[in-house]
Amino acid sequence: MDMFEDHDIVATYPKSHTDLPSPILIRTQSVNDGSYWPHKLMSHYITQLADLLQPIHHPRNPFLTINVQSAMPGLFAALEQPVQNSITHSPMKGNMSIFHSLMASAAFHLRGSKSTNHPNWDTLDHIGSFNRMKALKYLQEAIIEPSIQIETSFVLIAAILCQVSTDIMEGSMTEFFTHLQACERLCSSHLSNIALEPQNISPTTRQLAVNSAFIATLAQTTTHHPPPFINLLESNQDSLFESPFKTSDTSLEFTYGITSTTASFMYLTNKFWQCAHSAASFGLTVLGEITDAILTLSCLIESWTPSLEPFTSIPANDTASLALARDLAMSFNYAARIYFRSCFNLERSSARSATRAELSELTLMALEKAETNKNMTSRSSKFGVKGASISWPAFVAACEAPPELRPRWAEYWECLINYRIGNLTVVWSIVKDVWKSTDQGSNANGFQSPPNNAESFQLTEPKWSKVLREANFSILAI
Repeated sequence: MDMFEDHDIVATYPKSHTDLPSPILIRTQSVNDGSYWPHKLMSHYITQLADLLQPIHHPRNPFLTINVQSAMPGLFAALEQPVQNSITHSPMKGNMSIFHSLMASAAFHLRGSKSTNHPNWDTLDHIGSFNRMKALKYLQEAIIEPSIQIETSFVLIAAILCQVSTDIMEGSMTEFFTHLQACERLCSSHLSNIALEPQNISPTTRQLAVNSAFIATLAQTTTHHPPPFINLLESNQDSLFESPFKTSDTSLEFTYGITSTTASFMYLTNKFWQCAHSAASFGLTVLGEITDAILTLSCLIESWTPSLEPFTSIPANDTASLALARDLAMSFNYAARIYFRSCFNLERSSARSATRAELSELTLMALEKAETNKNMTSRSSKFGVKGASISWPAFVAACEAPPELRPRWAEYWECLINYRIGNLTVVWSIVKDVWKSTDQGSNANGFQSPPNNAESFQLTEPKWSKVLREANFSILAI
């Protein structure tokens, strides 16, 4: 389907999107002033990417309600139109950065990977790279503004996250760590009370800060860099379990297909592994409080079920979206269990616990079911677009797949790659490298702490860490 045909583009938006210009309006303006690429790329982002980038269709889609709204001043500047009064006035350079990031993401998505042989591949690649560079330039200028107010800082957070999205869409994944670190510093500097007093932060800013924290959590699961020394000597049991994700952060459910509970499990797994690794690196015994926390976390992850989650972000009468949310949440939990066991080899593991290979199949079954349910939920999308599942569960679980399960995983990954999100081809290649390494017998966990009778676990690392370290490569499985 040509997504730029007039008859395929609806001229009006749902009430929650009334501030957004319709693609037909953009087309009319571009025909009048010759701004072909701003029209084509923004139309593509609005009608395709915004729904594609989150797995569950939802009226609070941040790619539409935040990114596109914030990009409007940049779009009107490109079309030489006055900025509409309905658009919130924020730091202009931040808005321009978002606009060029969306242009770049749309260009990279239309371009696809090199293997797609798109007739305009080189042109779209050049346009994407040019807009990516301009977005970064505007972002750098926006960040050094002398004063950033909390009520407008969400534009800068959105601009940085758009840079991450562009890095993912382009596929090379060379810059996302830098952008995530910048986002963390911005949140710490301007939103220091976000964890203690979230009621003082606007819902939009909170949503973006939570999204940033979650993407950073994902990034930590696939890093191969040694963690810095983590000192939790002064921590008590309660503070050990502090997480940036609160039960009220329900936007995670439709934005990424994960609940705040499982997001916290992943965050704590990272936190405890880094602490234990720091101790092991210095030949120290892991504190009893940390050991107890690891064992407690294991029980929490293993005992989780979707019935414990209210899924309040999704209307109770939207049965298709609820079913999809549960399937995706289950896939994340199964993968989180695999990830935890890849980091900690517990001596007290329950005999009834599923093996990693069994969890790999359970993850695949949940994801396959989710793909079926998406065919139902895509009907509620304004343009009938089916959202792409976040690739982290598929990455983690596929790495642990036994040989007999790999053909089904390969079929699922080919389905994911059809979404034309640039990083997926690279992430899938890492999975195949892990399989090859495993079959050659060279992929025993790269790091293992020596057994210690004072501890109830052995510290290990995931299979993919060794592969990524040997390749000196970082990925973001999103």
